[in-house]
Amino acid sequence: MTAEKIFSMNLEEAKREKWVNGVKEYRGGDHAAEFVGDPVVEMYGEIVDAMLYNDEAAARGFALYAKFNEVFTDLAKALQSHGTMEESSDEVHQPTDSPAE
Repeated sequence: MTAEKIFSMNLEEAKREKWVNGVKEYRGGDHAAEFVGDPVVEMYGEIVDAMLYNDEAAARGFALYAKFNEVFTDLAKALQSHGTMEESSDEVHQPTDSPAE
């Protein structure tokens, strides 16, 4: 699935499509297989990627650069201050809108 196709979907459809494709790619299609790695660390890496995409968009004239940069910076700082999954609480919270449901 191309980035353009994902961008054309509403957010819930895009999340579901990305989740299904990720399960196929990283878990061999097994929805019950456990996530490999630390999702907090992975999320931080994705935010850094988003910041780099935002930098490129700004170089091309993207008008919302400053606002997006502020949001991404706040998210990255919040994740780092929270710590990794290993460092955080043992309590598990399943999002109510999880694509797995």
